[in-house]
Amino acid sequence: MNLSLSTRYSSIDVDIGCFEDPDTYQAASFKDNWDNVSSAISASYSLFGDQSNTVFAGVSQSFRVANIADLSRFGRSRTNETEVAATDLSPEAFLTYETGYQFKGDTQRITTGGTPSYQLVNIHSGWQATKYLLLTLQLNNVFDEAYRSYGSGFNESGRNLILGSTLHF
Repeated sequence: MNLSLSTRYSSIDVDIGCFEDPDTYQAASFKDNWDNVSSAISASYSLFGDQSNTVFAGVSQSFRVANIADLSRFGRSRTNETEVAATDLSPEAFLTYETGYQFKGDTQRITTGGTPSYQLVNIHSGWQATKYLLLTLQLNNVFDEAYRSYGSGFNESGRNLILGSTLHF
C-alpha cells in the first residue's frame, strides 16, 4: 500500500500600480495579500502486487486567487465581451474527493528493440447499388495481428468489420 501526504503553503502578493476603475473610469491602484495552507492525502493499493491493477482514494484541498486580468482588466476582450476589473473577488477554496480503479496494460511507447515490424491483410469492396448509393464492406486485420503504430504505446484494434454507405445527391 502506498500512502501520500502533502502540504503546501501559498502566499500571494498583488500590487497593481494602475488600472481603470470601472465605476469611476479613473485611474486606480490595488494591493492585497492572501495566505493559505492546502493539504492532501491519498492511498493506493496494488491488487496483484504488479502495479497493473490498482485501487486508489484521496482527499485534497486547493486554493486559487483571482488572476491579474480578473483584478484589473477593463475593456473589450477577444470574444467582444466587456471585461470589468473585479477587485472584490474572494479567493476560491476547494475540497476534492476521488476514488477509483486503474488498469495499466503494456503502454511502453517504444519497446527496447524498437517497434516490431508487422504485416496486415485488409479486404475492401464496394458496390454501386444505384446512381446515388455506394455500399462498402471492409474487413481489416484479417488474421488478427497484434501490432502498434510507431510510438503509440497501445496496440491497434484487432480484426474488425466496417459496413459503410455513401449517398450522393
